[in-house]
Amino acid sequence: MAPSKQWMKLVDNRLDEVYFASVQKFLDYAFQRTGEEHEIQCPCIKCFNIILGTRKTVEIHLLVYGIIRNYTFWYHHGERLGEPLTEYEFEDKDGDAVEECESEDEVEELLRDLYPNLDGGSTHRL
Repeated sequence: MAPSKQWMKLVDNRLDEVYFASVQKFLDYAFQRTGEEHEIQCPCIKCFNIILGTRKTVEIHLLVYGIIRNYTFWYHHGERLGEPLTEYEFEDKDGDAVEECESEDEVEELLRDLYPNLDGGSTHRL
């Protein structure tokens, strides 16, 4: 299950505890899903998923520079089309869970329509 991406909206408030904790969850997910032990592609706005970095380097870059704002489908970090998302990422100040926005589901649906074979879907032949 892919972690929620709500934390990415906090990119302008990178000192927030939720942002920091979510960066750790992202790194756990990315290293586990890619099977890499030492380096992954760095999704910060400086490296733009082109440069490899160690866990510590990527962590520092995400905290200092922030994550690419439109990188909401983590294909460089092991996310698969149709993979369910974690429903809740964090709580508001009243302790109520903040739900994942539905727009990510709509994007995944559009991607499945455009690339039906990418997630192992059946091929439609005439």
